[in-house]
Amino acid sequence: MFYKKIVRNENNWLILLHGLQANHSIYKDILADEHFSKFSILAIDFIGFGKSAKPEESTYDLAEQSKSLIGILNNEKIQNFHIIGHSLGAMIGMILLSQIGSRVLSFVNLEGNMKIEDCGESKKLESLACTEFQNEYYPSLKNELLKSNIASHKIRGEFLNEIPDYVFYKSAKSILDWSKKNVLEKYFLEAKCPCLLLIGEKGSFFSDPKGEHVEKKVIKNSGHFMLLENPNAVIKEICSFHTKNYYE
Repeated sequence: MFYKKIVRNENNWLILLHGLQANHSIYKDILADEHFSKFSILAIDFIGFGKSAKPEESTYDLAEQSKSLIGILNNEKIQNFHIIGHSLGAMIGMILLSQIGSRVLSFVNLEGNMKIEDCGESKKLESLACTEFQNEYYPSLKNELLKSNIASHKIRGEFLNEIPDYVFYKSAKSILDWSKKNVLEKYFLEAKCPCLLLIGEKGSFFSDPKGEHVEKKVIKNSGHFMLLENPNAVIKEICSFHTKNYYE
């Protein structure tokens, strides 16, 4: 599993977890923002994505991705850390909460699916056989995004060009499987750390977890891909959340 490592303060780590249609570079605006200069950072490319290996035999199950990530954290001797996770990455972040939650200092969840109703692109794969996805659906999706006049769509298309069809298909199936288990919202609500849930104003996110430690904010003028569509608003909300909980 590849990761970009930036060491600034070894007692203050931030882990960045990308979504299904991306890699760690989707966090470029966060990596460049002054607020985050107070953190040491691990920006992850999950197995199958970005600069990580893409083995065809892998299951690409979210639990396996979580296990690999815990291995990296242990190898790097990172005991306590903050998380920002988008979509698939936020789902893996919620699994981490159930496994090593005592080590998580805060969790920013950018539309991590908690139930099947939250799933967007992944849900469209529910009835597709792998060959149909590989031969028809995936090439069409990439072509549509790359030809779009919308900048965020083009970026997503470029990300998808680097993700093999078997990686996307297996990962999406795991997203569906975990969403159907109805355990991720429980993990989120049982977290012992402060949590921020960011929801895109134009998206289709239906989960509404309520807990004393959970803060919810809506990102205007964006949908599910808020890191591409309105990164400044995302950064503003995260900065406010961090300041309120850690830097007063």
